[in-house]
Amino acid sequence: MKLLQVRNATVLLTLGEHRLLVDPMLSEVGAMSGFKFFGGGRRNNPLVPLPPASGEALETVTGVILTHEHPDHLDGPGLRWIKERKLPVWTNGVDAPNLVRKGLGGRVHIPDDGEELSFARTAASAHAPPRPAAGERPGVQKWLTAPFAGT
Repeated sequence: MKLLQVRNATVLLTLGEHRLLVDPMLSEVGAMSGFKFFGGGRRNNPLVPLPPASGEALETVTGVILTHEHPDHLDGPGLRWIKERKLPVWTNGVDAPNLVRKGLGGRVHIPDDGEELSFARTAASAHAPPRPAAGERPGVQKWLTAPFAGT
C-alpha cells in the first residue's frame, strides 16, 4: 500500500493494481471562498497548488473514494474530472443520491450494497519527536512537524 498526499484530504491510495483517489479537490488555488470556523478572516481555498507531479499521478487513477461531499473533499473540477474519465466512485449512502443527480449515474457505489472494501493490516512505523518537557510549550504544530522539518 502506498499513499501520496495531494492536498488537504486529497490522497492517492495505491493498493496492488488499484489507484484510488480519495476526496478529489482539484480547484486552482483560491478558486473557492474560504471556510470560517474559529474566528479570524477567511482564506480562499484551496490554500496550496497541486504538487508538480500530481498531473502524471492523476492519469493513473482507476477509481475514486469520496468520504463525504463537502467542497474541500469534492469540488467542481474534481466532479468534472471524475465524469470525464468515467471512473467508479465509492461513497456513503447519504451522499450517493446527490452524486447520481450530479451526473455520476451508475458509477456510484455504496460499499455495503453487496460490494466489499477491505484492507489488510500491514506493518507500519512512524517517527514522532519526544514530547516537550513539562513547562516547555513549543506549540502543537511545531511538535507535529518536527520530523519533517528535521528538528
